[in-house]
Amino acid sequence: MGRAMTTELDIGELTWDQLGANHRSLVKMSDVTEETVDWLWYPYIPFKKLTVVDGDPGMGKSTALLAIAAELSRGGQLPEGQVLQPGNTLILCNEDGAGDTIKPRLSKMGADQARIYLFKNHLNLDGLENSELRESISKSTPSLLIIDPIQAFLAAGVDMNRANHVRSILSALAKLAMEFGFALIIIRHLAKGDRGKALYQGMGSIDFVGAARSVLLVGADPENQEKRAVIPIKMNLEKKGDPQGFTISDGSFEWTGKSDLTEEKVSRRMAPTSQPIGDAENFLKEILEGGPVKSDEVYNSASAEGLTSRTLQRAKSALGVKSKKTKNEWYWELPKEPTNSRSPLFCRGNVGDLDLGERGGI
Repeated sequence: MGRAMTTELDIGELTWDQLGANHRSLVKMSDVTEETVDWLWYPYIPFKKLTVVDGDPGMGKSTALLAIAAELSRGGQLPEGQVLQPGNTLILCNEDGAGDTIKPRLSKMGADQARIYLFKNHLNLDGLENSELRESISKSTPSLLIIDPIQAFLAAGVDMNRANHVRSILSALAKLAMEFGFALIIIRHLAKGDRGKALYQGMGSIDFVGAARSVLLVGADPENQEKRAVIPIKMNLEKKGDPQGFTISDGSFEWTGKSDLTEEKVSRRMAPTSQPIGDAENFLKEILEGGPVKSDEVYNSASAEGLTSRTLQRAKSALGVKSKKTKNEWYWELPKEPTNSRSPLFCRGNVGDLDLGERGGI
């Protein structure tokens, strides 16, 4: 009876104290304490917020972030002269090897590697509380958490192109960043093709950009691929900083100061000078190098990389990739003798030896 009477009361008849006791989701702005934003790197990477780093594979996204982690580990200095307090970094990465790639890079950068932690188990982000990740954060006490790349850690069934799927995952990560106080960075590859402004070029839903307080584009000068930069393309908390240049030579990373590269200049890569089939061929070589792979897994992984089924089929035909059916499952495998034939590029409708039952009659 008491509960029913409470729900039927007119809110206008309640005092604020009564209202607050019964409506815990409400807060008067007069009761909110004003706070300033703290920065890992001003004005590029804020603490307690999400930063998205976009860029094509091979542009140096991961290396640039390792350089920041290295400076953080020893209390070093970032471009624009910002001196860091020594802090820890937690890295989730499944693209680079710990011993043959990440550690050599950190060694060349002079990092205090006792302050840099690698999450070694596979993690499926699905928008729910993840006890293993929380425990790792508690133990490593990071000032910086890097997820490289985000699509590699999404649970099965999560579609990064659907806003409702992405939103819950980003919300869960943002809550952890706020609770523990670290700067959160997720890395995305750029989608294939032209989506217009650089802000929209990253893979997945626009919610990634909407949730981020900072979005950084890592790219190169189309006329000089050695000239690279970190370019702010979105900043909600401050005026955007200047693009910061860097080079990577013989595995050594070096900041080069303020860069004249812009998002417009870097985005010229959206008008490709070579056929996109080359990307698809490289993808197939990598995913099939260990042996036959289920065709559905190939398609799903290709989609996550922004490759269309049509482009994938052209690459399959060009490489001579074989399809075979085993126990009612279709598999793809590389040929024993690689082919150099490029004729399928100029033959519309050529889909190699695809069995129409393999992908629902595509």
